[in-house]
Amino acid sequence: MSAQEFPQELLDLVIDHLNGDFPALKSLSQISRPWSQLTRQHIFQRISLKSNIRCITLKELITVRLELSQYIQAVEVRHEDRYLPPLYATPSNLCDLLVLLPAVTKLSLDGALRLIEWDSVPDELQSALYDVMKRVTSLELASISSFQIAPLAQCQQLKELSLVEVDLQPAMYTQPSPSALPSNSQKLSGRLQRLTVGNCAEALKALIALQPFCTIDLCHPTELVVNAFKFGSDMATALGHCCSAVESYYAFALTDRPKFTNPFTDTMIDFSRTPRIKHLCIRLAYYHWLAQINSTILEPIAHGLDGVLGSSNLETVTILLEFAPPPTRPEAGTEVDVYFAATREAWGLLDDVLSKDVFGKLQAVLLVFGTPNRTEQNCRWPGLWPARDRLIDKMPKMTAKGVLNITRSRSHPS
Repeated sequence: MSAQEFPQELLDLVIDHLNGDFPALKSLSQISRPWSQLTRQHIFQRISLKSNIRCITLKELITVRLELSQYIQAVEVRHEDRYLPPLYATPSNLCDLLVLLPAVTKLSLDGALRLIEWDSVPDELQSALYDVMKRVTSLELASISSFQIAPLAQCQQLKELSLVEVDLQPAMYTQPSPSALPSNSQKLSGRLQRLTVGNCAEALKALIALQPFCTIDLCHPTELVVNAFKFGSDMATALGHCCSAVESYYAFALTDRPKFTNPFTDTMIDFSRTPRIKHLCIRLAYYHWLAQINSTILEPIAHGLDGVLGSSNLETVTILLEFAPPPTRPEAGTEVDVYFAATREAWGLLDDVLSKDVFGKLQAVLLVFGTPNRTEQNCRWPGLWPARDRLIDKMPKMTAKGVLNITRSRSHPS
């Protein structure tokens, strides 16, 4: 059978399966012209710019093959090497490249290991980046200081916004006024659907204060993702203006500290602020659960749910516990972690709360034990099954209702 005789559906499945496997995709692209076009869509769909060399190389490639620019939909500008100058040190390379990318719908700026000092970014490059922000549907900003957030008010295509470790110039620190928010969001051209926040209280407050001047509704996302890192009263106050329409709420805490304290504050899991919530996902990643055996991680979650008044729309609850110990730790140690996690008395408390009439619409309670850094061959986890039996014993009401599902996974909900 020649390459031209392959069913299109089969070819699509093969290429989709190889998404991210660039050597394999490159090999497929050399078989036939139709295959080459499909594989290019995967290879160039998302690009990560980490150095000036990458910018120059990609610019030269697109200059020769202009059609490649139509495949590039997501651009990440990221600086991981603290010993090399940042991309904005020579702004012309990135500016020239951005002009060649008309199909971009997602932009990510991440300082990573080297904080992006926005006031040090040349005006020429700032202007080019703001121009891209105004036409993308998804924008991610991370590890940026002295950011000027006002231009985001004119990003009328925006559907997803992520602000993590973002602070502003001192002049931009403003308090939102609830009375200044528009009373009728239908007057706006669109609405933000997904909001992700983490340690960005001042940036979020300033953005909310700009709502009267926005071209879209920023205050009524249906999906809210909250990072527990440095979550305080200021962040809780800002989020109070963004929760009324939330249907899916994701809260997560990541740490590699053996003595990490309870990451969730009462204000972070105050579900009275999310009256429309249907899907709740709690994700915790720990270095070593044994170091936290006396902690009460699940109890605030149960107490937060117990504070819900009236009839709740909650349909699914997902709790993901990830164990990502260092590679030097014995494999059996993870099994011990899982077992001790299952012995927590708070599971019973959670079972009692979710069995109340207020959660009559509940359809699924999913408990996921994950190991993101281990291979499938090394992740048999025979120790999960005693833990599973223990969890079933501690949650008899959810078991009897037929909604409890316990599993393991190396991936986590987005």
